[in-house]
Amino acid sequence: MTLAFSTTWPKHMPAHMASQPTNFVAKIMRCISYGFTSIDGPIAPCQAHLNQAYEKGVLEYGWARNHKKAHTIREDSKDLWKAGRDIHFVINNRTKQRFQFAPVVKCVSVQKVEISFMNDVLVDGRELSFNEIEVLAKNDGFDSVEDFFSWFNKDFTGKIIHWTNLKY
Repeated sequence: MTLAFSTTWPKHMPAHMASQPTNFVAKIMRCISYGFTSIDGPIAPCQAHLNQAYEKGVLEYGWARNHKKAHTIREDSKDLWKAGRDIHFVINNRTKQRFQFAPVVKCVSVQKVEISFMNDVLVDGRELSFNEIEVLAKNDGFDSVEDFFSWFNKDFTGKIIHWTNLKY
């Protein structure tokens, strides 16, 4: 199944983020390239994916050195995401510029997430502490809890889609 990612933050985000690069390609590539494991074992992007990402300008040398995106949080009203599903990481989905920037990997697991705007985060029914919310936000590609709640700016129910063995 396709997981599409934005390359820039939407304009409604805070001024320091609005229209700025998300760096999700680099954050995901870093995650799948440095010892994280999937359902099938260690993940390594193939050289062809790396070369294409550099050529298309969606990956720069340096790769978001201290940041990663180890999962994504999505609505799943049709309950399609399950462990074992193929994940196709893409940008510019449904356009002529569609680009799959990483190898296909298996979904390792999913967890139910409920976010009460600027208040609580529950994962599989368990309320996370502030420190756990901070870890969740950073593992989802945000720089801070504040940025996380700027994106999830209303009550939300969905799933955390994992491509590593990480769990909350």
